[in-house]
Amino acid sequence: MKFVGGVLLGVVMTFVYVRYSWQMPEITRLPGNISEAAIVTTAGIDLFRPEASDDVRRRAFSIIMSQKADEIVEVDRELGSPLMEEILRRKAFRESKQLRHQMSAYEMAIDKPTLRKTLERKHGKTEDNEELKRRMLLSAIHEAEFTSWYLRTRFPRLTPSDWIDLVLNVYENELRPDTRVAAQPQSVLQ
Repeated sequence: MKFVGGVLLGVVMTFVYVRYSWQMPEITRLPGNISEAAIVTTAGIDLFRPEASDDVRRRAFSIIMSQKADEIVEVDRELGSPLMEEILRRKAFRESKQLRHQMSAYEMAIDKPTLRKTLERKHGKTEDNEELKRRMLLSAIHEAEFTSWYLRTRFPRLTPSDWIDLVLNVYENELRPDTRVAAQPQSVLQ
């Protein structure tokens, strides 16, 4: 029972720490602070040692990043948040690839008359298979909350039709901010 209580308390404390930035009193963090300082100092020696190999330097940098995340976030913010932006882009890229792969499932669903009727009720009646698949993909994009937010905020001038083209060509454009959207839908729908 003590074990379960301890785990639950740990989960609650973690939630409070992450959500509200609450921390334990300084005295209780002393052993952890000493350990962290020793780890960071040792990693710093490797990071700034001129004869260190690139692998050693990367490992040291990784250790420092994990131990001094607040400082790394501050540096990232001072540089215009390129690290955070890249992390967000990569998540949207992964989700967009998954959305892109749904196109073959849409094709199979459209070929079945009963499913097609159901899909047309949801997405609007059309005789054009490509248009129906695009509507289905747009609906899936809207349901993918993070990707939808990313496309709205990082590509504010694009229309929903352009979003579809971005997702359909995600392997080529990788959702990079300087992406140009194809003027016409590619034949990747087929």
